[in-house]
Amino acid sequence: MGKPVTDLVVTSRDGAKVWNPFVEDLYSWASRHGVDRYFLHWRENRAKKHTAISSLIAERIISPKGLAWIAEGDTELVLWMMETINGHPSAENLIHDLVIRSDQVSVERDLRNLGVAFTGYEIGLPVERFLVDIMRRLVRDGTWGINEPGSRLWLIDGHLYLIWPAAGEEMAAIINQEKIPGLPRTPNSILDMLVDRKLANVREDRTDGNRYWVIAPMC
Repeated sequence: MGKPVTDLVVTSRDGAKVWNPFVEDLYSWASRHGVDRYFLHWRENRAKKHTAISSLIAERIISPKGLAWIAEGDTELVLWMMETINGHPSAENLIHDLVIRSDQVSVERDLRNLGVAFTGYEIGLPVERFLVDIMRRLVRDGTWGINEPGSRLWLIDGHLYLIWPAAGEEMAAIINQEKIPGLPRTPNSILDMLVDRKLANVREDRTDGNRYWVIAPMC
């Protein structure tokens, strides 16, 4: 139940607006910002993290009125439901196994049905491909040189350095000019996505607060 919160980042078409699920529901956020189409970005290393906040999300979705209605049958039903949502059923829980099996059957059915329908197609927005393609284009058209004065790319001791934020500004210009949906629009947010998708690295020892390496190539 907590997967939309822990597993996804939801943004507007231009990436400028990001949904905060702890503040409001998705519909209210989209209506408030005039978002008619939103884009989903999967987080890295997301396995099982949703269970930690499932109880918080459950109450908001089910609502106190809904919980009260369930409790009218028996308060044990509410307890079993919350145990099942959290993934920690007690020995007396009568619904956990039913829910797990139902979920498995549902997933298996979807995979069978969608597996044929989407054969040969990729589901979702290939963000990494867009970013890499933009960088390749900048190299091909000569905007980004390599190992020359004023270059954006420097190959030093087997490591490829990208001059930032200048390179990010040039990438952002293409994204904004071509109105590519679902991609970040600023150098900082582009770098965050490159790092998140493991297309780039930044300094881990940030004692000075700077995540960039300082290089001084000898031309």
